[in-house]
Amino acid sequence: MSIRLTTVALLVSQMTGVAMAAPEYWYPEDGTWRNPQEPGRNFKIDMQDRTLILNVFGYRQDGSAAWYQAAKPLIDSGDYQQFQAVLNEFKNGQCIGCPYTFPEVVGPSGGNISILFTSPYAAQVNWEGEKFDIVRSNVVVGSAPNALLGTWIFSYQISTTDANTYTLTSTGPATDEHGTGVAIGTSDEGKNVKAECYESGPREGKCVLAEYTSGNVSKLFEFDLGINQVRGDYVSAAETRYPMWGYRIVSEQDTLEP
Repeated sequence: MSIRLTTVALLVSQMTGVAMAAPEYWYPEDGTWRNPQEPGRNFKIDMQDRTLILNVFGYRQDGSAAWYQAAKPLIDSGDYQQFQAVLNEFKNGQCIGCPYTFPEVVGPSGGNISILFTSPYAAQVNWEGEKFDIVRSNVVVGSAPNALLGTWIFSYQISTTDANTYTLTSTGPATDEHGTGVAIGTSDEGKNVKAECYESGPREGKCVLAEYTSGNVSKLFEFDLGINQVRGDYVSAAETRYPMWGYRIVSEQDTLEP
């Protein structure tokens, strides 16, 4: 028996004008960040609880490489998260094949740095008066719909916290002129799933995942897509929004163990 799947594009158009409700808590995605307009300096972020450990791989004025580090708790600035610290420089550490040598702290020669995270995947940097944007570096994953492939766990909070697993295994054409193409798969309950991201239109920059029961949408999520993490809303049938978080737990090249 064939199952009629309502297009994600139609569902999204029906939601136009519904206010976004941001999750109460979120953190920058772990990994390498960089300025896409001026690649060459890398900012490595490691979140541990609410403390952000920042490693910066940059250069001195003479062109030699420099390694800076700082660790501070994030400052909650309403819709944003902020990091402010002084960068310490290190030298004379262990070289390749050499006996272990504990590195020396040169001092705060990296200067003051302030990072305002506007989302888990984008931020504005003020480093000693030099201002620029950085984003979570995407070297391998690419863009949607391929970036949606793999197994994800979506956790959402209504009165209690619930979670579902979604495995997206194939791609198809866009549902309308705004979409990037769909990723298709199944839920942990064996239900059909479609996900799509949008480059323009009323949901520009957003992605939607719809779960279907007997051809009708039974669950709907709208979110921002990172590398291995998503953040957004679970949208109820009454168009009420509840916070959701998602994480890629298995690559498209691997499978979950039975």
